[in-house]
Amino acid sequence: MFSQNLQKLRSEKNLSQEQLADKIGVSRQTISAWESGKASPELDKITAISKLFSVSIDELVGEIETEASNFDKKEYEKNYSKIALLRASGIFILFSGIAFGAFFFEKGVIAGVGLMISLAISVPLFILAKNTDELANNKLIKSKKSLENVFADSEIEFATKNKMLASILLVSLLFIAIATHQIIVHLTNFGENLANAIFMLLLGIAVASTTYANSIFAKIQNFEDNKAENIKTNEKIGFFAAILMLSLTAIFLIYSFISKDWSSAEILFPIGGIAIGIYAIFVKKFQK
Repeated sequence: MFSQNLQKLRSEKNLSQEQLADKIGVSRQTISAWESGKASPELDKITAISKLFSVSIDELVGEIETEASNFDKKEYEKNYSKIALLRASGIFILFSGIAFGAFFFEKGVIAGVGLMISLAISVPLFILAKNTDELANNKLIKSKKSLENVFADSEIEFATKNKMLASILLVSLLFIAIATHQIIVHLTNFGENLANAIFMLLLGIAVASTTYANSIFAKIQNFEDNKAENIKTNEKIGFFAAILMLSLTAIFLIYSFISKDWSSAEILFPIGGIAIGIYAIFVKKFQK
């Protein structure tokens, strides 16, 4: 049974016999003998293997029927690609609805219908993404896998860089959106409605892009977030962020429709993002 378990665990981690041998300090021929059942490891090697693959010694030498053996990395990554697409699509559709409302502001009914349609499409996408996220993360928690057992350093570095680039893109597009809005309003005759619509579309692209990258990075971040000491902290931050952004969005829509001034987004949403960042830093520092 040990020989079969060793082959299965090694395959799941995409290790060759030689790579596994290097990690536990034996020869490739020794690994081959273990997997073929021709030899058995000493207790210290069994202990090293169990730690390497995050399974108990009993599971290693007996039947592996735990959730850990059923964890599918490809399915896990596929789920987070799906989550990222759902969230980014929902964000862009929502901002497109707001842009539509801004462009047809004088035709109140048309503007309202466009916004309602965008909400009718985006909200189910957000719900589906949330449900998929919970299912995928629950499987990860049950598997008791560690980050090192699932992702290579190069994969972690790639996801981290993409997240950082997305944050840079968000800031860049925000300034481009503001500049575009001011140019159209003050230097052209296209009208403020078009300027507001283009501003919201550019803002939607920026937020959707960042949301996509952050959702992809969540497959890495989950390993840290799932530690017991971090779960309550992240719930506090998430609740605060949700309430704040929903409140700011409501204020923005009400104020914009009443005043016909859609430029308040240039102030409200950056303030919201900064406030969430400060709150997160404060909560995590207080936790320590």
